[in-house]
Amino acid sequence: MASRRIVPSHIEKDEGSFEQLDASEKSDIAPAVPASTWAGATAAFTANLVLIAYVIVAMKEDQSEKLAAEEYTKKKK
Repeated sequence: MASRRIVPSHIEKDEGSFEQLDASEKSDIAPAVPASTWAGATAAFTANLVLIAYVIVAMKEDQSEKLAAEEYTKKKK
């Protein structure tokens, strides 16, 4: 999701050339949506947790199938 920044009134977009800001004016370099960094980090962390949980469940399921197969062969003998 993108958001628009407010352009200072002394800069005209249609002219194609931008005037230099005064030395006393500070440039705004903050992200337009600072919460996006937090949201992205949280999403990545959650995705990693889900992946780890999936791998653990898959490993346990594989072990249970192996044990069931061993029990079946023991009963057969």
